[in-house]
Amino acid sequence: MHRSLATLALLLATAALADTASPLITAVLADDLKEIARVVEGGFPVNTANNHAWTALHLAAAEGHCESLRVLLEQGAAPRAKTRQHELQAIHLAAQKDFHACVKHLLKFGVDAQAKNKYGETASQLTMDTTTLALLSGKEL
Repeated sequence: MHRSLATLALLLATAALADTASPLITAVLADDLKEIARVVEGGFPVNTANNHAWTALHLAAAEGHCESLRVLLEQGAAPRAKTRQHELQAIHLAAQKDFHACVKHLLKFGVDAQAKNKYGETASQLTMDTTTLALLSGKEL
């Protein structure tokens, strides 16, 4: 998928997820680590998705809320969950925007750096940033 189309799809899906009023999405948008943990520990399902199959983890990766992403992973978020339309995983979203800390957290939780989206693209193919590419290739952790 062309990078500008991917960016547009990302913006539209992020906006759609942000409109999904839930205490978890609100906490992720605020990058409120304590509230994320409180909401999930209180019984709110960490892998709840909107109608586009975007989860709070996708949103944290797309927004660069890397510590929120880490807390979500620690609370059991599915690191390989895919969005419906483009089959994006959080690793694709974090790599596309060169959020190094998010990429590191996802890799530490066992995400496959070679996972492909609907168009057969890996996270490495969605970035030109040398640090992100090094992380994805396992050269810098």
